[in-house]
Amino acid sequence: MNIDVLIPSKKTPDLTAAAIHSFDKFKGDINLRYLIYENSSIDFSDTIKKITPKFLFLTNPGGHKGGSWDNAHAIEELKPHVTAPYCFICHSDTAALKRGWLDIFLEKYHNGNRLVGVREDNGRINALHSSGLFLDKELLLSTPCWPQLDSQSSMELDVTDSYTQYCRDNNLPYYRFKSTFNDWEEILPLLAEPFNVPTHYKNGVARYYDIAVDDSLSPFFAHLGRGSHLPERHIQWYNFLHDCGAL
Repeated sequence: MNIDVLIPSKKTPDLTAAAIHSFDKFKGDINLRYLIYENSSIDFSDTIKKITPKFLFLTNPGGHKGGSWDNAHAIEELKPHVTAPYCFICHSDTAALKRGWLDIFLEKYHNGNRLVGVREDNGRINALHSSGLFLDKELLLSTPCWPQLDSQSSMELDVTDSYTQYCRDNNLPYYRFKSTFNDWEEILPLLAEPFNVPTHYKNGVARYYDIAVDDSLSPFFAHLGRGSHLPERHIQWYNFLHDCGAL
């Protein structure tokens, strides 16, 4: 089984390397190839080469518009290089937590779901989030993934929201795993350390990593998310991944 992993990156070489390390460590029998698009002049391909020889590394020294536009630009630029029948799109601040993590996505796909995600946004169209999306190459190429603005210049669709919209418009089933982001009241009490430890507090409210669980409620995928631009959160993230056995 061949799967291409598309990773937009922007000045996050250590996060991207950690993600790839965890993906490769827990890939099982699946053949992974990593398509990395760095929206800056930073070239950390030598670091990736120490983890796996199966990757493509592209850079965009001029960057793009920033934020979601950078991510969408990266994915669109990587599309022509996809050769595998299946794809996984993710953020650079993510990690696999369990051996066979992609088999978990494949099971849902083979059950008839053309798009499988680890989190659903609470805004716009409640689309499956770009932090972790599994889909086939046909769907990847079926629609652009650019953000879309409405007549008031407010974001109507964020990066990759178009895949959820495409599935809805064409009556294609899609699936979201339960996670601490969408189902925290149910999931958090069931998790043990280090998965249930708050990462920080905001206005007195505990915040956690986005952790997706499989059907047995076992954690298999994580997203750093909020605060990924802060160096101290990076250190905390690496410690978390070591505790999980992902690094």
